[in-house]
Amino acid sequence: MNRLNPEERAKVIAALVEGNSIRTTVRMTGVSKNAIQRLLAAVGPACEQYQSRVLRNLPCKRIQCDEVWSFCYAKQKNVPADKEGQFGYGDVWTWTALCADTKLICSWKIGTRGASTAHALMHDLAGRLTNRIQLTTDGHRVYADAVESAFGSDIDYAMLVKLYGNDSETESHYSPGEFVSCRTIPLTGRQRVTFGEFKKKTVECRGACQQSFQINEEKQTDVNIATSMVRLHDSYDKLILLTADSDQVPALRLVKQLYPGKILTVLPPIGRNSKELQKECSSRYHMTEDHLIACQLPNPLPVMHNGIQTCTLNKPASWP
Repeated sequence: MNRLNPEERAKVIAALVEGNSIRTTVRMTGVSKNAIQRLLAAVGPACEQYQSRVLRNLPCKRIQCDEVWSFCYAKQKNVPADKEGQFGYGDVWTWTALCADTKLICSWKIGTRGASTAHALMHDLAGRLTNRIQLTTDGHRVYADAVESAFGSDIDYAMLVKLYGNDSETESHYSPGEFVSCRTIPLTGRQRVTFGEFKKKTVECRGACQQSFQINEEKQTDVNIATSMVRLHDSYDKLILLTADSDQVPALRLVKQLYPGKILTVLPPIGRNSKELQKECSSRYHMTEDHLIACQLPNPLPVMHNGIQTCTLNKPASWP
C-alpha cells in the first residue's frame, strides 16, 4: 500500500490547520480524499495525547470558555428516528477554554451541550493550572455547577451575558439576532474597586454671613488610581482614564515604559482638557452633554414592586 512521505503529510496537515476543507486540500496537494481522512484519523489521537501530556502546570491568569456548534451526519432536526439520541448523529459541540493573554487552548472537550461535558471540561482545566485564575463564560447555566465542582471557591468567576434583539429571519436561520448589549454577573471571587478617602475641612464664609462650616474634602483618590494602574497591570489590556488631572501623567509614563503593549485612552470631563494627558495617551474620547443625558433614567421614573407601580420619582427642575 502506498504511504505518504513526511513532506506530503506536512503539506496536508498545514492546509487543514489553516482552515481548508478536505476537498480543498485534495485540490491543493493532489492527495486523495481517502488518504487525507486516514491521515486525520491517525494524527488526531496523537495530537490529543501530546496536548494531554505537555499542557500541564500552565501559568495562565485569565481564561475564557465558550462552545462551538457543529453537526455530524445531519442537522439535529434531520436525524433519522433510528439514530436519535446517539452521539455522533446531529448536534455536536466543541467546548474550549482559551487563555486570553496567549490565545492558547488550555483544554477542550467534544460532546453535547449538557452538564456532563461542562463538568469534564472544568475538571480537566483545573488539573492543568498552577494558580488562581479569572474565568469568564457565557450565560449557559451548566457552567455554574461545573465551575463550583472543579474549582470550589478558589477562582474569580463571572458570566458575560450577551443580549440580542429579535431576529427578522425564520427560526431555521442559525445566526443570532442583532447584538443589543451585554451585562456581567459576578459569581465567585474578588471584585476590585478603588476607593478614595474623605477628610473634614473647615471653611469660612468670606461674605456677609461670616460663619464657618465643615465640608468633606476628597483625599488620596488620585494616588490610588495612579498606583492601581501599575499594580493591576495584569487585569487590563486597555485603560480609559476619566480625568483631566495632569497629576496622572507620571503614572501613565511608567505604565508605557513597563508595559508598552497597553492601550491608554483619556476621557476628560465636559469643559476640561489636559494636553499633557493627551500627549501620553494613544487616543482620546470626547464626552458631551448629550452623552450624559442619554445615560439618565427616564423622567418621570415609575417605581415598581411585585409588578405594581407604587409611586413616581421626578427629576428636580434644576437638574440638566
